[in-house]
Amino acid sequence: MSPVRFSVLSAVLIGSCGPVVDHAEEEEKRQRVAALYADAGHAEKCEAIFKKLRAGLKPGMTSAQAARSLDGKEWMQHTRSDQVMLLAGWIPVDIGFEKRAYWMNLHPDSDGWSNYTVYFSIACPEDSMESFSITEFLAGEVRSSKFRLHQFALCHPGASQGELGRYEIIPKPKDDPNVPVSR
Repeated sequence: MSPVRFSVLSAVLIGSCGPVVDHAEEEEKRQRVAALYADAGHAEKCEAIFKKLRAGLKPGMTSAQAARSLDGKEWMQHTRSDQVMLLAGWIPVDIGFEKRAYWMNLHPDSDGWSNYTVYFSIACPEDSMESFSITEFLAGEVRSSKFRLHQFALCHPGASQGELGRYEIIPKPKDDPNVPVSR
């Protein structure tokens, strides 16, 4: 093997070993996550938001109706959210050409992570190019009534860090009777 080929091959092999892991940074993340699990106040605040969403939101609601049912938006100041643009797995709400999915972390840590997450599915016309965030929708700032809440899922944490928690899908998917409302 020539020295040039060896150098290129060595570079490919070395480069494919993956990123260098900063163990101190990883340990700091583990500690922040453990702190969320240990904080009873965190769980209480997140469960209160779940209760508000469960009681107030109904499938078919427009943005204005959702905002009225949630009675204020100050709770959203303690969230981090975004639209699901790329999916490499499964989320507990419907997504498709006429549905947009969003996620919202409740009372997240400094990196934006939380052990309490809500997923939302918003029905919208396939040809719609209008862009909005889930917080804008829930705050009543999406003026068009063609966008409606299709479904949402409350994702509870597991009993300990790394353990899969349960989720509640509201409403239960009609096309698949095997998907539980709560797992």
